Amino acid sequence: MESTNGQKESENQGGLGDEAQRAADSAAREFLVHLGRRIKDVAGKMRDESLQETVRSTTTKVADGLESAGSYLEEQKFERIVSDVTNVIRRYPVQSVLIGLTVGFFLARKGGK
Repeated sequence: MESTNGQKESENQGGLGDEAQRAADSAAREFLVHLGRRIKDVAGKMRDESLQETVRSTTTKVADGLESAGSYLEEQKFERIVSDVTNVIRRYPVQSVLIGLTVGFFLARKGGK
């Protein structure tokens, strides 16, 4: 009988060990799930902030360009502007035609309404 009691006692200890292992596994899994969610949250926030910074940076660049163009148009004489536009068209003929077609398309659509 002693051997039977000894076996039961070691089985009980083994069962407790298995329970402890399952509890530890469960706690580790919960921790990893929580950590994963937190990492995804941080990534989302970083992406949002990055997008906002990119939009802000792009908007600032566009505003700076418009301000520069406005100053140029205010300060330069008409003949100088025509000369500069002519030089740009000669340097970039394909892009100039595409821009002209695009502007013409939008003006035609607006005029038709």
